[in-house]
Amino acid sequence: MQIVKIENCEIRENPNFEKMNEGSEFVSVIFLTEQGNHIYVDLAYTTKGTMKIHILPIRHGNTKTYDKTIEIKLSDGKTVLSKLKVHD
Repeated sequence: MQIVKIENCEIRENPNFEKMNEGSEFVSVIFLTEQGNHIYVDLAYTTKGTMKIHILPIRHGNTKTYDKTIEIKLSDGKTVLSKLKVHD
């Protein structure tokens, strides 16, 4: 699968920022793949000094899709969280 373009990019309000210990805004990017599918990527700064990256490919048909969250310390680039969920 290849990304062919950025379909949308915007700064959005984060409704759960206090609960998630994140900033009040986050960046939302929507990529379009060569097959016409979308991949959503959210970037949020946390109060712990990390950057949280959430990647969600949107499922088409009866295929499995995956949800990946990565959290990186901004001070040294070290990965502090790498979690993968499978959605049936």
